[in-house]
Amino acid sequence: MITEQNHKVHLSAQDFERLSDLRAERPARNIPKPVVTPGAALADWVAETVGSWRFIIVQSVLLGVWITLNVMAFIKHWDPYHFILLNLVLSFQAAYAAPIIMMSQNRQSEIDRRHAQNDTE
Repeated sequence: MITEQNHKVHLSAQDFERLSDLRAERPARNIPKPVVTPGAALADWVAETVGSWRFIIVQSVLLGVWITLNVMAFIKHWDPYHFILLNLVLSFQAAYAAPIIMMSQNRQSEIDRRHAQNDTE
């Protein structure tokens, strides 16, 4: 018959000290959530939006409409020099999207690094 006494564990002084040290450290499952700044939240939202099929489809439709209307001259070729304005718009979009997406990736990389560090401790 198993009694409560059989389940008691007697720790040596060294084991008890190590157990106290481990309890003083924060376990990996109790990691405080990092504070997300408005800029970080915006970067995450932009990365999530730009990296979606919805964005790709909407952008493709808009580019198709732009090209079609400009080629057919419904609005007097607002981009007459072989789509220089379209190139400018897309370059402007890429110039802002790339660093914002990189900020989001760097933040996610830092989160992953912290998780890995806590897994090995």
